[in-house]
Amino acid sequence: PFTGVYRNNHNLQGELPLAPVNLTSAGQGDQGVLLSWEPADVGIGKTTGPLTYNLRIGTDQGKSDIVSPLADINKGLRKIAGNGNTELSESYLISGLRGGRKYFWSVQSVDMAFRGSSFSEEKSFYVQYDNSLSGQIWDRAGTTPVNKSTIVLFPESKINDTLQLKLNGTNSYMFPDLPSGRYTIRAIPD
Repeated sequence: PFTGVYRNNHNLQGELPLAPVNLTSAGQGDQGVLLSWEPADVGIGKTTGPLTYNLRIGTDQGKSDIVSPLADINKGLRKIAGNGNTELSESYLISGLRGGRKYFWSVQSVDMAFRGSSFSEEKSFYVQYDNSLSGQIWDRAGTTPVNKSTIVLFPESKINDTLQLKLNGTNSYMFPDLPSGRYTIRAIPD
């Protein structure tokens, strides 16, 4: 058996990579949210070679409780020697996030020596609830549409949290972006 301690005394030359730019987020329906970015201009004297990217996502500004970058968010210092968590990809599709919430994210570049840039400027995106409630209002006999009425939506859990929708010329209604739960609908003809 052999036990050894290795020490790297190599002094890395060159500047750290630059943080990615042009961060964008785009909803992909049921598939989630696509986060994408572009590499900063490498420039003369800067890091050359392929970069990997390290993403962080959190439920509040500066947090990384959804996707951890394993790096110091304030300084960019990496906590592991390895590629970024998105590897060479300049985009990341995140799914399974809870609706009705805002999320915050940023990304850093990682060079071939596993040194991280500072994190890009933080951006945010909102994930809507994927529930909606829609229907039509008819008279008691079910034969004539009621085209002028006020529709009131009462959530079972918070009766004070009502939503109202005024119908003028149509008997169709829709309440988009609702949290899961039970609701009572009341139509009040005008």
